[in-house]
Amino acid sequence: MFIKDVTEMLLELSRQDGLKKGLKEGLKEGDLNARREISMNLLELGLSTYIIAKASGLLEQDIHSLRDGPRRNEAV
Repeated sequence: MFIKDVTEMLLELSRQDGLKKGLKEGLKEGDLNARREISMNLLELGLSTYIIAKASGLLEQDIHSLRDGPRRNEAV
């Protein structure tokens, strides 16, 4: 009985840890997607990659990739 209780407790702790890690990664990915979306909007307004990089926290090479990649209205 004791081993079963300990095993269940460890499984629950592992599950909770996995959920926390998943939530953290999801929030991180969502933040990155938001910064990319804003950067795309700023590119469409004609701002320089340097200014967009400073404002968004993305690297200038990331801004160049966004600029050179497929546009929203184009087929991927």
